Amino acid sequence: MSQATGTLLAACIAAAISVMTLISSTMRDRRTELRVSRRDGVKPYIDTLAQATWECVAIASTIVKRGAQGQDISKWAERGQSASDDLKKLRLKIRYTLPGLEGPIRTLSLVPGWAGHLRADEALSERLIRDATELRTAIDACVTRVSVDGLTPRKKDMKRAAEMADAVAKIIDRSPRNDSNGTPAARPQ
Repeated sequence: MSQATGTLLAACIAAAISVMTLISSTMRDRRTELRVSRRDGVKPYIDTLAQATWECVAIASTIVKRGAQGQDISKWAERGQSASDDLKKLRLKIRYTLPGLEGPIRTLSLVPGWAGHLRADEALSERLIRDATELRTAIDACVTRVSVDGLTPRKKDMKRAAEMADAVAKIIDRSPRNDSNGTPAARPQ
C-alpha cells in the first residue's frame, strides 16, 4: 500500500467516525429535547395534580370514617366535590401530556362521591380507600417519571394505574346501589 492510499484510507475512516459522531450527537440532542418538552408540558400542573389526587383520597377516607361514626359528613362531601371538580378540570388539561392516565385520573376524581355512598358498608368502604390509595400511588409513579426524568411512563406503571382504576370501579359495581332487577347500577360518569 502506497503512502497516498494509506492517507486516503485514514481520511475515509476519520470522515466515517465524524459522520457517526454527528448522527449520535443529533440523536442525543433530540432525546434531550423530548425529555425537556415532556417535563415542561407537565410542569405547570404538577402541584395541582399532586394536591388534587391526595385530597380526593384523604377526603374520601375522612368521609368513610366520619360516616361510620354517624357524624355529619356534609362539609366533607362539599370538600370532596371541590377536590373532585379540580381533578376533573385538570384531567382535561393534561390528557395530551399524560396520555393513558385520563381514565385512572377520572376514576380517582369520583372516589369522594363513592365514599359518601359506601360509608355504611365498612368492608367495601375500607377496600375503596385502600384501592384508591394504590391508584393514587400508581398515578404518582407515572407522573413522577415524566416530571422528574422527562421520560414516558413505563408500561408496567401505566398498566398498574389502569388495573387499579378498574379495581376501584368494580367496588362500585358490587355496592348495594343497584337497580330493581338486582344488576349493578351504572358507574357515574
